[in-house]
Amino acid sequence: MRKHLEAVIHVLALLQYWFFIEFGLGSSWESLPEYLVYYVFMCLPIVFYANVFWLIPSFLRRKKWLVYVLLAMLLCSILGAIFLLLIMLANIGQTLLAATLASCIFLGFVTSFGYRFSKDWIVNIGVVEKLNAEKSAMELAFLKSQIDPHFLFNTLNSLVALALSEKGEKTADAIAKLGTLMRYNLHDSHAERISLEKEIDYLQKYIDLQQLRMSDNCRIEFNLRIENKDLQQLKIAPMLLMPIVEN
Repeated sequence: MRKHLEAVIHVLALLQYWFFIEFGLGSSWESLPEYLVYYVFMCLPIVFYANVFWLIPSFLRRKKWLVYVLLAMLLCSILGAIFLLLIMLANIGQTLLAATLASCIFLGFVTSFGYRFSKDWIVNIGVVEKLNAEKSAMELAFLKSQIDPHFLFNTLNSLVALALSEKGEKTADAIAKLGTLMRYNLHDSHAERISLEKEIDYLQKYIDLQQLRMSDNCRIEFNLRIENKDLQQLKIAPMLLMPIVEN
């Protein structure tokens, strides 16, 4: 799509340039052969496109400075030689046309440099933004995968030991919390954003299950102070706070 749009822009620019040559020149050009006038002014797009699509990408960007300079000089020499041949065939003076030809060649190089480097700069910005987005997605995916698998097995072992020692609501509550954590990891953690309320609830259940592995003398405290009480409206990336609690 972008290439098609760029092609359309180039076609429109060339049509506008042709319109300028056809209707925008002064009366001083009317006495000159039409083919000669067209050649002189068409040297600008010739230099422009040769530099944009051949010289710059093939040599300048690859740091082949000498080759680039030699080929650019060769291009100018060829255009100049054709111009002199046309002048000789037309048998007319060349002062005005020669100055115009030099200006067209110069503008062709200047505009092509500006166009090419602007285009590359825009493309590079897009590439950098895409890489940053992919990097952020990878980092977030890494955070989501950081829950220790040994934690699940240790918790299950603790639940088994708890179930053997007592029967009651405590065991059921612990199993329910573990189920909530597993559902969170399987479903909610793949969303781009979740409510802060869900994230805090996940962390609280995670801490409660970790407490099962501790002795009665070791107590884990989880304190929060949030000024905005509407936790359902606040959105964050899933598992973003998990490394803080784990560490």
